[in-house]
Amino acid sequence: MRVTEQQIRSEELKTAFLRHLPQRVKILVRRAERQHREGWDVNALLLLEAEFARLADAAGRYGLP
Repeated sequence: MRVTEQQIRSEELKTAFLRHLPQRVKILVRRAERQHREGWDVNALLLLEAEFARLADAAGRYGLP
């Protein structure tokens, strides 16, 4: 089976995504904890939810549940 450039690039992107995932999650969790500690702001929560959704979408692109 021959591996295409597109498959190689997809694997490179997946590897980069996985490498940065822990830091991205850590940042989002800290922001959520700050909201919990300082009080819930609806606009900040909407932005936080959107960022989690983008992260989940990206994970889905790479076949990660």
